[in-house]
Amino acid sequence: MEGKFCVVGGDGFIGSSLVNSLLNRGFYVHATVLPTSGNEDIHYLQQLPGAHERLKLFNADLRVEGSFDSPISGCQGVYLVASPMDFGSKDPENEVVGVAIQGTINVLKSCVKAKTVKRVVFTSSSCAMSPLNEEGKMNNNPCSVESFWSPVNHFRSNKQQFPIWPYFVSKTLAEQTAWSFAAEHNLDVVTIGPSAVGGPFITPYISSSLHALLFFLPGNKEILNSVARSIFSAFGTFPVVHINDVCNAHIFLMEEPAAQGRYLCSADTLSVEELERFITKRYPDLKIINMSQDVDISFLINTHFESEKLKDLGFTFKHGIEDIYNDCIESYKKLGLLTSQ
Repeated sequence: MEGKFCVVGGDGFIGSSLVNSLLNRGFYVHATVLPTSGNEDIHYLQQLPGAHERLKLFNADLRVEGSFDSPISGCQGVYLVASPMDFGSKDPENEVVGVAIQGTINVLKSCVKAKTVKRVVFTSSSCAMSPLNEEGKMNNNPCSVESFWSPVNHFRSNKQQFPIWPYFVSKTLAEQTAWSFAAEHNLDVVTIGPSAVGGPFITPYISSSLHALLFFLPGNKEILNSVARSIFSAFGTFPVVHINDVCNAHIFLMEEPAAQGRYLCSADTLSVEELERFITKRYPDLKIINMSQDVDISFLINTHFESEKLKDLGFTFKHGIEDIYNDCIESYKKLGLLTSQ
């Protein structure tokens, strides 16, 4: 197969899996990693099948203009996956939101400069598509999910209800920045918004997305009080998707000529009650918290996030809720992080 693609943020959960998927399809891949990464830190990328022949790694920093010129040079497509994820930042407006916005501009400037890039697939998030309005009310208009923009001012003003508000704000403003830049520079950009992503991982660490999916484990109380609460507050339910479907959707949107605009990427949604019933029935030996008691659901309005626009374009999800949670739980078991009742 022919083609060379750049994965910006190739050392993350989604990015590394996307690099693996591209290599498996025979493509040449340029992947950017954090400048602080040493050889030991990125061995999981260097050991991927096909990496020795078709993968080239580059140090690049979202904060540095021109940092992405070399990795993007000669590539026909760019996957902009990288995004700051520092939930403990003392200056989130600058270190998370500001870096996400400036990083988007820096990467897209390099795409224009390269003159070979035919399309950019920008990894946004369902967190940029909350049906809440700025008054904190659920938008029940019968319009597509992709028409929703998360209410950044509401998130900023209600930080206790949305503990990971910098992530919601950064993903929303970074995507809006990408659209503004694309219009100004006539750049073909398509955005994809994955929901909470689960499944097997290549990285030597567990991503925050996996922790979010398994928030009901006793050791994840902090996640329950931050990530899970933010997601339930923003959507009224818990949308989930498998990492393999996320990677396939990225590649599909890069290759599909008719793709344009924003695409939610979510296979299923569960309420707190539905999730508790599923987990207790499917994994009776798993020790979990009492979700109905430990999760404040009084403010929730059940919504159902559908990826109809993506499916109408011809994409098919191959993994449902059982695959998503089976693979997440197997990942935890391998690391010895699960406790039976």
